Amino acid sequence: YSLERLNNIGVQNSLDDFGTGYSSLSYLKRYPIHHLKIDKSFVQDVNTHEYASSIVTAIIAMAKGMRMGVTAEGVETSAQKEYLDKLGCTEQQGFYYSRPMGYEKLVMQMSDRHVADLVCVDR
Repeated sequence: YSLERLNNIGVQNSLDDFGTGYSSLSYLKRYPIHHLKIDKSFVQDVNTHEYASSIVTAIIAMAKGMRMGVTAEGVETSAQKEYLDKLGCTEQQGFYYSRPMGYEKLVMQMSDRHVADLVCVDR
C-alpha cells in the first residue's frame, strides 16, 4: 500500500523521529502526513541548548500551522515537560511518565486508577 492509498481508507500517517535521518520537510508537502514525532535528541537538550529549543519550537509551530498532531519523544525531566507545555505540546512520552511496561502491568495499572489518569500512551 502507498501512503496515499492508506490515507484514502482512513489510516493516519505519522513521521517518527522528525528532524533526524531521512526525515525531510519535502515529505510534509509530498505525502499525507498527519502527525509528527519530535526526535528525543532535540527534546533532551531543550533546556540547555539554544538551537535544540529553537528547533523544537519551530517543529511544534509548523505542525500546528499544518493542522498536524505533534508528540515530543524522550521527555525525562519536569523542566522538559514544562517547556513543552508552554509551547502547547500536549502529547509527550518518555521516562518522565513511565518506563516501558508489558501488557499485564499496564492492565494492572489501568485497573488501579481511572483510565483518564494514565498519561503514558505511546502512539
